[in-house]
Amino acid sequence: MTTMSDLKEKEIASNYAAFQRILPSVLIAHQRQTALLRHGVVVNYFDSPVLAIAHGKASYEDRLFSIQKVASSAEAVEFGWYSHV
Repeated sequence: MTTMSDLKEKEIASNYAAFQRILPSVLIAHQRQTALLRHGVVVNYFDSPVLAIAHGKASYEDRLFSIQKVASSAEAVEFGWYSHV
């Protein structure tokens, strides 16, 4: 049986993999912004993690989303844990 925790972990992993693939193409246009991802797709970019989380919570009752900072690998921050809020 798949639990909600399992679904969240799969969502985070899928979103992170998708984000890593597109990062080089969005790095300049969205530098230092926060991407909100759902089902492996960037929904939108926000100026802060707080705004991205607020939008995710308001839009997705199941809370199956994650956020990632748009930054070069030297600045990269793993925000996947935010999806558990």
